[in-house]
Amino acid sequence: MKLKQLLPKNKKVFIWILLLALVIITIATGIDYYIHTLEEEYTVPSTYFTNKIIYGGLFIFIILIIFRKLHPSNKAIIAALVTSLLLEVKYTLQGYPKVFLIIFIFIHFGAILLPAWILLGKFDKYIKT
Repeated sequence: MKLKQLLPKNKKVFIWILLLALVIITIATGIDYYIHTLEEEYTVPSTYFTNKIIYGGLFIFIILIIFRKLHPSNKAIIAALVTSLLLEVKYTLQGYPKVFLIIFIFIHFGAILLPAWILLGKFDKYIKT
């Protein structure tokens, strides 16, 4: 399949997908930020959250473009799973401890799944074309 076939023909759909991806990752980052404040051993540098919004938003945007015709709950699960796995690969390469990575892969999955499930369920009609 060619890239041109994956991209939505309607610019409004493209903008809706971009907005949804940014809102989903921003809410997920807020949840993640709160969890990181609960324990001192979960402390991370502030760039962690900025990078999460940039990379996570990009990952979710691409996933929503590719899978936009699926059922909203399936898109939410795929977006949460793929994005959390890719973020954990990035954090592994950055040298975060294994225990930290194991705990936070589940936290990231849930933090992304929750807003994705709600928002895609509510606004899916705008990105389906």
